Amino acid sequence: MTFLYPNFLWALFLIIIPIIIHLFNFRFHKTIYFSNIRFLENLKNESHSKSRLKQILILISRILFLISLVTAFSFPYIDKNKEYKNIEEKIVSIYIDNSFSMNAESVNGNIFDAAKERAKLIVNSFDNNQKFTFINNQLEAKHRNITNKEQILKFINNTDLSAKRKSISEIIDFQTQFLNDEFKNTKFLNNSFLISDFQKNISDFQKIKSDSNLILNIIPLAGNKLNNIYIDSVWFESPERRFNKVETLNVKITNTGTETYENIPIKLLINNKQKAVSNFNIDEKSTINIQINFTNTEKGNLNAKLEITDYPISFDNSFYFNYHIINKIQILLLANNNENKFIKALFENKIDFLLDYSNITNLKTSDISKYQLIILDEIENFSSGFIQLIKEYINNGGNLLFIPNQNGDLINYNELLSSLNAEKFQYLDTNKTQIGLIEYQHFIYNGVFNKQTEKPILPEIKRHFKKTNSALNFEKVILKSVNDDILLSQLNFEKSNVYIFSFPINQTNSNFVIHPLFVPTIYNIAAYSLENNKLYYVIGKEKNINLSTKKLDGDQILHIKNSENNFDFIPNTVNSKNNIKITMLDEITKEGNYFLTNNGDTISGLSFNYDRKESEVYFYTNDEILNLIKQNKLINTQILSSKQDNLNSELNELKNERTDLWKIFIILSLLFLVIEILLIKLIKNN
Repeated sequence: MTFLYPNFLWALFLIIIPIIIHLFNFRFHKTIYFSNIRFLENLKNESHSKSRLKQILILISRILFLISLVTAFSFPYIDKNKEYKNIEEKIVSIYIDNSFSMNAESVNGNIFDAAKERAKLIVNSFDNNQKFTFINNQLEAKHRNITNKEQILKFINNTDLSAKRKSISEIIDFQTQFLNDEFKNTKFLNNSFLISDFQKNISDFQKIKSDSNLILNIIPLAGNKLNNIYIDSVWFESPERRFNKVETLNVKITNTGTETYENIPIKLLINNKQKAVSNFNIDEKSTINIQINFTNTEKGNLNAKLEITDYPISFDNSFYFNYHIINKIQILLLANNNENKFIKALFENKIDFLLDYSNITNLKTSDISKYQLIILDEIENFSSGFIQLIKEYINNGGNLLFIPNQNGDLINYNELLSSLNAEKFQYLDTNKTQIGLIEYQHFIYNGVFNKQTEKPILPEIKRHFKKTNSALNFEKVILKSVNDDILLSQLNFEKSNVYIFSFPINQTNSNFVIHPLFVPTIYNIAAYSLENNKLYYVIGKEKNINLSTKKLDGDQILHIKNSENNFDFIPNTVNSKNNIKITMLDEITKEGNYFLTNNGDTISGLSFNYDRKESEVYFYTNDEILNLIKQNKLINTQILSSKQDNLNSELNELKNERTDLWKIFIILSLLFLVIEILLIKLIKNN
């Protein structure tokens, strides 16, 4: 406690006055004669003791009255910023949460509008020479400056709702880092105000780092309790997309509310044409998966959209995705001598496939990038240059099927397998065996088997290569022998698959080529070799997008376009064989189906959706936030009122750098005066 006028404390010497009065206050007694005073002796002693006690209490109350009165006139106060005396710069930082969840309604109107009003109230409570910083979820470059009162009010007025979302700890870290860079050699105090609905999935108080130079003022704005149904994600049952094929689309739907809904319609549109309609029921606070079946009747880039109707939160009622259906899957069959007649017969005259044959010695390496699948059919050895070529082909999204030759060069084969991070061949096992295990759950057998026979008659194999089986084996087993040897496996890369047989698939070595298992195995390996771009991206999350597409020659200027949003943007791209790498920053802010174009021609579709984390309408209450502050031991952190009048009073109190105590001492002095009066009355009555 400090005194504004300490000279008044000399008046404390006045307490000697009641002490003197108490010591020299001699009372004159009137003598009264009694016939016998023997019965009054005890009464006299008792009355004298009581009177003495009451006189002492009166003295104490008078002394305390004078002390309280003198202290009040000395203007006592508590210096709230005593620990910040050495601070050279005091900055007021304001954060407005402008995520979609802030577009809720409360009893007093829209909470995002209320947030902007509270921010302006904070700014106006400070002097014109106060320095400010402003931030919202977009973290725009123009906000990375120390600004004045006039400019920050413009920032507040120009802030709109955004698809971007940041956690509370990210916001504080950003503010701290910016101010540390701005005031490298200066001690500063960051008086930070956070205005948000404090959605639970962004309010990571446990990650906030306590800082003695940070005062954290939390202003929670609560909306009405909301029910919300939203489309969380979509995926196809099968990884291949084919023309005139029935598709099964899986849709994940979540209900965050406390009500059960029945017969909610969901529509599927493809290229702006309604393709399917379905209905679903969903219980309170639950998630369901539904399936929508439809047939692909178009080729090329297909832009799809799912729609539901849900109020009042509507930003997550649509979900965009896209996929591509090519005219034909192009396959290259490479061999030493003759082409495999069984593979040729399988794909011959199939409208969905185009099979080309080439002797490896006559291969035009410049052409391989156009093929979705390359089959290496019993080639005895490979040059190191060819191995490097195949590795690049796979890295650029191509798929490979490797079939060994029983006379193949084991060392050469292992060089190829090592380059693909596959298990090596140990030796050629000449013991006759049989396929003993089929991985029915593998996607190439999806929908092939109606039921699993307990003891099926499976192909026999005369010779096969024994494989190593290390602890770091990343291969997925598709076929195994009765001796538990791997006969067919799959390696998955980012945009491609490599399939490795351990035995030659000719009629001399095995009856596999004439067994019913041969057709679905080879056919589906080819069918699942289509371009496998992502169905959709989340705005603000994906920074790098890799697209498998046709090769672009030269340094063409690519555009990302959306006619509905009048959007046209030139991204930073790197073109390679069958692959385009796009670097995204914060250019796309609205959901929808976009196109990657080159000179007006569409190269690929791109779909973007809002982050579904915003759809989870669970918020912290004031009491919960207070508990989190205590649990995480956040110093200099307090909750301010969201009500405008109360906030205004709290701001005035915060703005003052001291807490005045003179009113308390005035009240105390009056209290001691009342006590003295009551004591005197009691004495007179006695």
